[in-house]
Amino acid sequence: MRLIYIGFAVPENIVQKSKAVSVAGNNMEIGILNHLCEKYENQIDVISITPIASYPREKQVLHRKQTYQISDYIKTNAIGFINIPIIKQLSIMLTLIIELIKLLKSNKKSDNKTVIMTYNSMSFLSIPVFLIDLLFNIIKVCLVVDIPITFQKKRHKYLEIARYLDNFVSLKAFRKYDSMVTLVEKTANDFAPNVPYKVINYCVSDIAKIKYKDDDKRSVEKTQINITFTGAIEEYYGVHEMIQSVLHLPSHFKLQLYGKGSLVQEIINIQSDSKRIRYMGLVSNKEAVKAQQFADILLLIRTDPELNKYGLPSKIIEYLASGTPVISNRISSIPNDLNQFINYIDDTNPVTIANKISSITNPENYNKVLDRAKKAREHILENYVWEKQADKIWRHLNEL
Repeated sequence: MRLIYIGFAVPENIVQKSKAVSVAGNNMEIGILNHLCEKYENQIDVISITPIASYPREKQVLHRKQTYQISDYIKTNAIGFINIPIIKQLSIMLTLIIELIKLLKSNKKSDNKTVIMTYNSMSFLSIPVFLIDLLFNIIKVCLVVDIPITFQKKRHKYLEIARYLDNFVSLKAFRKYDSMVTLVEKTANDFAPNVPYKVINYCVSDIAKIKYKDDDKRSVEKTQINITFTGAIEEYYGVHEMIQSVLHLPSHFKLQLYGKGSLVQEIINIQSDSKRIRYMGLVSNKEAVKAQQFADILLLIRTDPELNKYGLPSKIIEYLASGTPVISNRISSIPNDLNQFINYIDDTNPVTIANKISSITNPENYNKVLDRAKKAREHILENYVWEKQADKIWRHLNEL
């Protein structure tokens, strides 16, 4: 079997610079590819579309073709494209078709089957693959990480229309694939009920496996209790609810927020008035993992019903690997085996969140909560590892 993977995998230095990179998505791609390329190096080609925001958000009009050596095992060909809205998507499609034809022609003499797997089903990825399928005998597989859900409006009407069309095509495209590899079973059942699929887990990164804090030194009997959130600073991640919840608590409770998003400036304005709210900036994955381990409580709040149904909160895996107690509202896409380790709240009202924080940081309860958090880390490190998921994917592809 030959696998051609098309996605957005890039090195860490680009993750830090770009306004468009999904840290969780990049970690997932690297986690899977690292183990597949280590085992089957000569059977895999990796194509990347460098995730950069379209001009003028990022002042780059032309992105040139280049090669990324992401790890000892992952070498990816990053295609070139014109970074202007709409033209960008069209140029990516054209370049992808050319690259795929080159790869498939070189593989034509082989009797091995060829699988093309795309990261999600965006139109500029799925359409080139569907067109190539008319010319070559390939198997089309979609790695479904999330579905297109729109939260923020575009500045121009034509961009809104373009995004609507792309979302429409992306959802319809699921049914045209020969198979799906998905994080959430409901996604496959609801959007492509007749397409065979394999469910995999999102897993902990190698960085999150490292222990930076001694659990024996954890305590809430101190002058400051640190509540931490790392992720997208967006309304749908409950940022407003988190802030309001802390303001319902005594003054020694502090909230630290790490990440990037549309609410960053609002948080900066809030912290100038309140010493209890701190925006810590966009940091490396390693620094985010350290912040999680040194926190007393981690918060994961999602307020959008559609996102809760179809989008796995990958952050929960990283949180549970930290050994720090986690508070979350009930999210149906969280794997059932993790429910025993999470301190759930029944709604996202700030008072409800504050009451849960107060309850589990009570010195009489905290040791019991810590014990559950330690068991969560052990469970994640044993079961949520990319080696197992990569092997599961490869077996599934071979069976198609």
